[in-house]
Amino acid sequence: MKKTNYLIEDILENERGWVFYDTNLKLFRKIINSVSGNNIIDIGCGGGLMIGLLKLFNPKLNVSGFEGSESIRDIWKTRKLEVKTGDIYNLPFKDNEFDTVLSSHVIEHLEEPEKMIKESLRISNKRVIHIVPEGNVNEKNFGTPHLKIYNRINFLNYFNQKNIKVINYESIQDTHMSSLFICIEKK
Repeated sequence: MKKTNYLIEDILENERGWVFYDTNLKLFRKIINSVSGNNIIDIGCGGGLMIGLLKLFNPKLNVSGFEGSESIRDIWKTRKLEVKTGDIYNLPFKDNEFDTVLSSHVIEHLEEPEKMIKESLRISNKRVIHIVPEGNVNEKNFGTPHLKIYNRINFLNYFNQKNIKVINYESIQDTHMSSLFICIEKK
């Protein structure tokens, strides 16, 4: 797996643009309305923007993050966020440890996305939410390359083949970059 190392300046620059895209605000509403339980983790949390917003809008939530690198530990510390690091294919958490597991714009960067999805299901006891960009958006991507391109059919088909209970699946449209949102309930 390729390592992603971002400088704090890169993270802050990306986050400044976050609120200007309609998709991000729509996705945040989808996420906050889909969370089940109080113990939430964001896999591939970056600078922690999403877990910070979740905590801001619902202080009762126990939110944490996971990243593959320590390169931006300073920003997590400044934001008072709990973030663990390690191997995304072998997450350092117990089975069913979290009520809701979230990943947003992570899976498409992975060489073996199925392994990460399997891990997200392993550590969740209620719900899993995954968000990926819709279509080939590499020309709009400022981070690490997208190794997998998802569309409305192939993303849903992966979950249908695994006999996973999908409770919400949507394409969230935006002029910049549309996203696919899937919410899974553990059986």
